[in-house]
Amino acid sequence: MLCIAAILILSPLVIIFYGIYTSFKINKYQPKPKSISDFWLDPSEKQQFKTTLHNLLIINNKIDEAHLMAAKQNISINKDGSYSKRSNKGKEICAIIDKYTPMKIISEQEIISLQQQPYRSWESYTELLSQLKSCYISMISWIIGFIVICYYYQLDSFMTFKNYVTFNSSHHMIFIISGVISIVVFFICNILIKHRIIIPPKPPIVSIENLDDY
Repeated sequence: MLCIAAILILSPLVIIFYGIYTSFKINKYQPKPKSISDFWLDPSEKQQFKTTLHNLLIINNKIDEAHLMAAKQNISINKDGSYSKRSNKGKEICAIIDKYTPMKIISEQEIISLQQQPYRSWESYTELLSQLKSCYISMISWIIGFIVICYYYQLDSFMTFKNYVTFNSSHHMIFIISGVISIVVFFICNILIKHRIIIPPKPPIVSIENLDDY
């Protein structure tokens, strides 16, 4: 309880330092993103997407050919779904599948990662924006709440804040209530602002059809 009370009393400092930290992280996005193209894959990543997609097509064809060969050769299937290795042809087919299946998994994971990369970048940026705006609003709410509570208790807000700064205040509850207000406002604003940010627009999932659109 003492730790929680201390955090609430020091909430303005926490909000200020968190706002500064968030601001530094946002400043890494230079220039500031304004369109979908700012989050999109760069030329090397586009080429990587095309190459990986082409390789995946070849890998899938190899695996499909192995299954087709197994069907033509009437290779029996084990209980676990794999082909029997009792014949040389069965061993050959299993070797092909064992070789290309891991490659298929790696290629699919790489494709999925590239497909989602613009959206993840956009989501990270808009999350930082909403948190920074929430810090501003939360700090303002703390100031307003502090002044209103001091007025309610008929206290001089300036002198009360001065005692707070020097850590000699006997009105700890005022700062605790103000801290609760600011923290609640921060989380509410973060939720509301995050869902209302529309600039820059959200990028779609990358596909071969829209790859060169941005």
